[in-house]
Order: sequence, then structure tokens, then C-alpha cells
Amino acid sequence: MSSPARLLQFRLVAALLVLVVGASLPARGQTLALTALSPSNTPAHVDVRGAAIVVHDARHARVFVLSDSLLWTLDLERNRWSDPLPLALPDGVSEGAYDVRRDRLVLWNGGVGDVYVWRDGQAGLTRVDHSSPHRTQFGHAGFLHPRTGDIHAFGGYGFWYYRNMITRFDRATGEWQLVPLAEGSPQPAPRIGALATYWAAGDALFVLGGLTGSRADGRQEPNASVLAPRPGLWRYGYADATWAHVGALPDPLGVQRRYPSIDPPMGGNLGAFSAQDTSRALWFVSGRLSAQSGGPAQDGAELLAVHLPSGRIEQLGRLDSASESLLGLVWDAPRRRLVVLRIAMAITRPLRPVSVYATPVAIVEAAEPAVSRGLAIGVGAVGLVLMLGVGVWRWSRVPTTGTRVPTTGTRPELDEGEVRVVTVDPAGQMSIDGDALPAAERQLLALLHDARDAGQPYVPADVIEHAVWPENGGPDYTRKMRNQTMRRLSERLASDAVPPDEVILSRRSVEDRRRAEYALGPSVVVTVSASGPSADSRLTG
Repeated sequence: MSSPARLLQFRLVAALLVLVVGASLPARGQTLALTALSPSNTPAHVDVRGAAIVVHDARHARVFVLSDSLLWTLDLERNRWSDPLPLALPDGVSEGAYDVRRDRLVLWNGGVGDVYVWRDGQAGLTRVDHSSPHRTQFGHAGFLHPRTGDIHAFGGYGFWYYRNMITRFDRATGEWQLVPLAEGSPQPAPRIGALATYWAAGDALFVLGGLTGSRADGRQEPNASVLAPRPGLWRYGYADATWAHVGALPDPLGVQRRYPSIDPPMGGNLGAFSAQDTSRALWFVSGRLSAQSGGPAQDGAELLAVHLPSGRIEQLGRLDSASESLLGLVWDAPRRRLVVLRIAMAITRPLRPVSVYATPVAIVEAAEPAVSRGLAIGVGAVGLVLMLGVGVWRWSRVPTTGTRVPTTGTRPELDEGEVRVVTVDPAGQMSIDGDALPAAERQLLALLHDARDAGQPYVPADVIEHAVWPENGGPDYTRKMRNQTMRRLSERLASDAVPPDEVILSRRSVEDRRRAEYALGPSVVVTVSASGPSADSRLTG
């Protein structure tokens, strides 16, 4: 048979396979036919008045459910719940993961800060950090690094601002640190309630969905009371410390974790959950039909499959029912199934039993989103051979595992920001838009600018206090004046796209982890005119 004939035969057979796979997947919004696992003994109960923590222990094939100061354990191999163990949580602890290498359960504060561990046989939690409650990342998206055992947390909310930074808990020092960001890298908008997963093969963090404050015109408003959904899929590469926008949720789906309460007054929506099949680089995510205003999610939870190397997102079907709501997702690798935990919502008592289900094997095996249902329909409508040829050509261009997916544009979700000019007159007086800077703010800006020019951008707090307030003794007074001046100068230089706390950055000193250091943020560029004592400061978003 000639080569063209063989190619035509191949395309026709492949087209039929595409149509069969497309027809086998549930239609969008159709409820998945889950298999009830029905453990033989008393199931776990969740108190919906507080937070419930669901953690998968892949090392021992079990799932932890922590609620109402009780730790329940589901044995996935024996399909049986253990008797609950008393395990009281400190105030604010609402996040957890299992450290497989070190064989321990790790729990941490919802706003980051205190970190605790628990091992089988322990009577209570052991605190392992040397930090205080930060209260800056409530509603963050977090994960535990499988190799280092460090916690990583993206975004969140605290002290009246939404965040888009990544922090890391360093086990060696017991402290939280800021994960570096390459200069010029795009960034996702600050947000709460997003989902995150770590893809080990590509050494990358993926963040999906969430909510962020915005004004009516769509610009970023860090302290807004109105929340808007974020549909984007973002990837942070640890090798080059850069973000990339690699995909988006199908409209009108949204991903929105609820924090910290799962009480029905929050809309009866327990939020979004996820689990990763590492062997196929598939991230299973629950999404919901969300109101564009950022209000409570509508309808049931939809199961999505995210193909991490390409950023493609496939919608598989509905996960919950009218009487039950989603509590958690677990990928059970030995049995190649997605385990679904749900709780009853149609009863009024606060303690509610946990139901356990598994997705059909055919659903998860067909979840590879190489060709979507829309393409399958397009093949039949436009012509099998022609459309399949285009589809094969496009699929051949998808990057392989570990390859960065190129993006268009610089900041898909952030404005470029407005230009602010700092003018210095011959007398040395600084002004912004005609408003003169007070002496303390002028001295602070000059000090941070000179330090950056000298190649040592971070200035310790005690150096700033001595330089700006040399005559005012007393640590409490100078610390208060420093904080006030930092805040006021940041607010003057901030734009709609850059929150004030990103204009002047703070970090903990390497020598003394209790001492703060400050530097001009990477978004601030100061240039001095060669013809005279003038300077401008430009914010680029």
C-alpha cells in the first residue's frame, strides 16, 4: 500500500477512536456514576461548624479526616474506618499534608506561621517551627514538597491585602522564607481560595482559580470587598523562578476553596479539591459553576482533568448530588481510581457522616485531555480526514514533559500600572505629582535608593532608624515611626497594579532572623538625570 494510502487509513482509524472516546465521556454537567465503597464499620463524622482537614497518606494507602478534635483514618486497601483518635488542633490550624519520606502528618496555620507534626502512636501534636503566626496568607494554596518536606504557600489574604507571593517553610531553620521571583517575570493576580499542586517531573508549582478583589472596571483593588473569580492556570518554574500563564478554566466554571468554615451559611459549598496522578501528569480538580460577581458557587461540583505538561483542561462530569457535597479527592494509585469523599447536606445536625465513592476506571483512564469533546464533534461536522490532520499537527507541537509552555503577553491578569514621577528640585526637595514629600519619607527613599545602587539593596531596620531619626531615642518610638513612614511612602508610590507592600519589600536577615531588612521592590525603577538633581520613579505593574 502506498504511503498516502497508509496515511489516509491511519487518519480514518484515529478519527473513529476519537469519536468513540468522545462519546464515552459524560456530557458536560452530567452526573458521574460513582461506585459507593461503603466501609463496613462506622464512618467518620465531620462537624460542619468548623474546618475539616482531609489528607492522603500514599505511603500507607490511607486517608485522614480531622474534624472536631478527632482524627479518623480510612484504610483504602481494606475499605475500613479506624476508631477515631483524640487530636486537638491549635487555634488557626486548618491545612495539612503527609510527608511520605519522613512518614508523618504535617499541619500548619491557615495564615502560615506555626507548623506541627504527628506520627502514629503520638498522643498529640509536636510543634516544629520557630516563628510566630504571620496572619498574612489566610486562604492560601499550599503543598508539601515531596523531596525536601518543606511547605510552600501561594497567595492568601491578610492585613487587608490579597497576596500573590510564594512562601516556604524551611525545615532546617524552622522559619518561613519568601520564594524568589525572577526580575521581569509575569505574576498571577493576588488571590485567595486557589488550588495548587506540585509537578515533580517538571519541578513546577501549578495554581488554578481562586478569587481576588477587583474594582468595577476590572483593575486590581487589593483592599476590595467585591471578589471576582480568576479562571487562569499558572505555572511557577523553580529552576528559573518565573511564572507563566498556561491555560484557563472552561467558561463558566470556577475553582474556589472555602476557608476556613464549611458551615452551610457559607452557601452550602464546601469548595474545590484536587488530587494528582503523577504517573500520567494529570491533576484532577473539582470546579463549580460560579457567579461572575464572585458570590457563592452555583450548581454541583464538576470533575476536571488538567494535563500538566500542556495546560489543557478537560471537563469530565459532575461529582456531587443534591443531598451530598464534596469533602475531598484522593488519587489511589495502586488501584488506579479517584476516591471521592462527600458529606450529607440535607440534615440539620452539625455532625454529619462521610460517604466514600470511587470513580469508574473508564473515566480516569479516558481523562487524558489530548483531544476534547469539542474537537471530536468538529471532526464529524467538518470532515474526519481534514480536521484530524490539523489535530495531529497541533498535538505534535505540544511541549513534552518539563518543557516550558510559551505564553503571549506579559501580564495576562494584571494591568501595566501607571507612571509615578518623583521630582527633586535644586534645593533637594522631593515631590510626587506636585505634593512635597515629608523629610522622613524623603530620607527613607534616598537611603533605599542609594543602597540598591551600591549593590546591597536590603537595609536593616536599625540602620534605617538611626539614619532617619538619629535624635529620637527609644526603640518603641523609632520602630513605630519607621513602620508609619514605610507605609505612607509605599502608598504614595503604589499603583493600581502594585499593592503598597510590594513597593518596599521586607525580609528576615540571614544573620539575625528576628531583625527586619527593607529594600525597594523590583517594580520601582529610579533614574537620576545627568543634567541636574532630578529623578523619576516608574512603576511598571
